[in-house]
Amino acid sequence: MTPSREIANLIVVIRTAIESDLYPIVEFSKVCNKESSYGLPFNDSNAIDYNWSHIYNSGCDIILAEIDGKVAGLVMLAKSVEYHNKPFCYIMKFWVGLEGRKTRAARKLLESAVAWGRSEDCTHIFVTATAGLDSREQKLFINLVKKAGFVEGGPVLTLGLEV
Repeated sequence: MTPSREIANLIVVIRTAIESDLYPIVEFSKVCNKESSYGLPFNDSNAIDYNWSHIYNSGCDIILAEIDGKVAGLVMLAKSVEYHNKPFCYIMKFWVGLEGRKTRAARKLLESAVAWGRSEDCTHIFVTATAGLDSREQKLFINLVKKAGFVEGGPVLTLGLEV
């Protein structure tokens, strides 16, 4: 078996994060943050607070992809009842680490995000490709979500205020 086939055949476990996942998620996020072209320093305290809020707040969740018991990817979700009778779903973060690439982790995470949005009675799911990844990884993410039925809903504009 070739190495790429071995990677593709790894067992990916998808589950909702619990309290004991907080620090492994923070460490995983720290590694993923290094891939961003924004060049911003990672803040452990802010990361703990942000992830904690998604684990414990009603209407939010973190879904993990694990390989051999270690975090290989995650999707952070939040629902928001704004001006309508039903909520929107927002994908806040969608990260797949190096160990999860060339596996089914990304597809399984996206499928889980869609299932979560349906289970929360959301009308739409919104996601942006704004992680500042290199062009290859950015394109792979865009292709993934488009293959799942997502369509472009307008541009995302950004203005960097801190360098």
